[in-house]
Amino acid sequence: MDYNEYIQNEQLYEMIEKDVPRTLSKQSIMKEQTNARFSQYFFTDQYKRRKLQNNTLPIHQDILIRILYIYGKLNPAIKYMQGMSDLLAPLYLIIKNEADTFFCFTKIMAQLKDAYISTLDFTNTGIRGLLLNFETQFKLKEPNLFKYLYNLGIHPYMYGYRWIITCMSREFYLDQIYQIWDLMLHNRNMHDFIIKFAIAILKYLKPQLIEADFKLAFDILMNSEKDVLQILNFM
Repeated sequence: MDYNEYIQNEQLYEMIEKDVPRTLSKQSIMKEQTNARFSQYFFTDQYKRRKLQNNTLPIHQDILIRILYIYGKLNPAIKYMQGMSDLLAPLYLIIKNEADTFFCFTKIMAQLKDAYISTLDFTNTGIRGLLLNFETQFKLKEPNLFKYLYNLGIHPYMYGYRWIITCMSREFYLDQIYQIWDLMLHNRNMHDFIIKFAIAILKYLKPQLIEADFKLAFDILMNSEKDVLQILNFM
């Protein structure tokens, strides 16, 4: 390994390690210890230093870090982008097996990966293309609500980015995420489903949004609790 590759490995690991602890942080299992053996697999000095300094055994978060790190090494065009840990964590928590989780994650990323590649941003499957599709569908199906939010200064990308890039995994409780993903994974185009679901959220929230000011409307969009079954009625 040359010096440049060493630095790239350390930077990749650092980026992932900063992001993973924020992923499903309310799930206590993520911080519980695991009997997995990492020393023979992990080859970043930062990981070794952290474990030596803290004198701790690996925890479940470390498994997520390892999966994302290996995925990043195997897919240099993507490496790691924020949002990928939000896709991985729900898979790991239901599968609870590192190898099987990695396999399922790579299968999902095979369809979703374009949204994480900056050179594809403006294509139909890139994140800007997806956001443009979302905005177009919103404007077409809910013109009055679109205009109201637009006049408030709330543009679709301000909330749509997080909804799309994480496939709704930051917007709902874990059991609700599985409800949404069960439908998403049965759809031939996962992002197409997520955009339709996003429009359904807006229809569901319309009575609350249409009288709200900027602060309240944005808080409703980003932080309010949402009923998945009721949202599905709007699809």
